[in-house]
Amino acid sequence: MFKQLPLAMPLSAEATFENLYISESNALTISALKSFIQQDERFFYLWGEGSGVSHVLQAIQHDNPQLNIVYFPLRDMIQYPAADVLAGLDTIDVVILDDVQCTCGVTEWELAVFHLYNRLRDGQKQLVIGSQIAPRELGISLADLHSRLQWGMSYPLEALNDEGKRKVLILRSQNLGLRISDDVIQFIFNHHSRDLRQLMTLLHKIDSASLSEQRHITIPFVKQVL
Repeated sequence: MFKQLPLAMPLSAEATFENLYISESNALTISALKSFIQQDERFFYLWGEGSGVSHVLQAIQHDNPQLNIVYFPLRDMIQYPAADVLAGLDTIDVVILDDVQCTCGVTEWELAVFHLYNRLRDGQKQLVIGSQIAPRELGISLADLHSRLQWGMSYPLEALNDEGKRKVLILRSQNLGLRISDDVIQFIFNHHSRDLRQLMTLLHKIDSASLSEQRHITIPFVKQVL
């Protein structure tokens, strides 16, 4: 018989609100999500592509150690039997399902999410959904689930523009103890993908190489890392 997977999924240690640059356009969304955890609302849907949804959802767990919260990145779990993965969650204070768009058209997963939604609602627990796609545009085949995902609170998380991404690089580099000049940041923007996830990967490569080689972070050094 298939054994239920462990509830606790490893979180990124860096996925905290302290490491999150909140643009003016996203301030209301972040405030609403933080408030939701402290209220009697039952359902929150957070969506946006390339905007840091996964970071924000993990930050919720980091930010509320007093609550029993579990985070499920469905993109990494879709290969497992849905009923087994989502079993036994009825007593969890807050269940977070990320990348729900991965379940679209997968019958067993759509049914499992639908039944979990109902169990958590009946048990007065909270469910937070993360997705790249707005709830109305989500290609869910199960009509009852599609309608339920449009209930409750729903907020977009807008992707950052280049200036916002620049501020993220500055914030993350400061938190890592790195000193990166404006010229180096501009060089990175000119010669590297501006996808935020790839930028963060590069920043960690620079951090690791700088520590290893005891080098200051200059344009020639970044060229070497690239």
